[in-house]
Amino acid sequence: MTEDSIIASRLKRGFRNSLILGLLAVLPLGAAWSETPDQSQALASIEAAEAARQRADSVGGEWRDTATMIEQAKTLAADGRYAAAIELANDAKRQGELGYDQALGEQHADFPAYVLDRSR
Repeated sequence: MTEDSIIASRLKRGFRNSLILGLLAVLPLGAAWSETPDQSQALASIEAAEAARQRADSVGGEWRDTATMIEQAKTLAADGRYAAAIELANDAKRQGELGYDQALGEQHADFPAYVLDRSR
């Protein structure tokens, strides 16, 4: 082997090792081990969903199924099914946020002129 090929081989090996170490550093530690949700996480998600529901209700934007979803999440949490409770509570929270945004967006909405003209 020539000196140039030895240097090239060492550079490739060093680059490969650096690349592997870099990728390992980027991976979050939780990627290898999944965390099992617990009761406190489920209750926190349910509380956040209830707060979002109340906020939407304060402007008349509560959606039909949001309160039911929160009650179902409470039941799931009481049964120890924390992951399912968190998922359902997060869906309910999103509905509360969307309901609030929708109500504010429609606050000053009116029928377009072409609809009003035809109704007369």
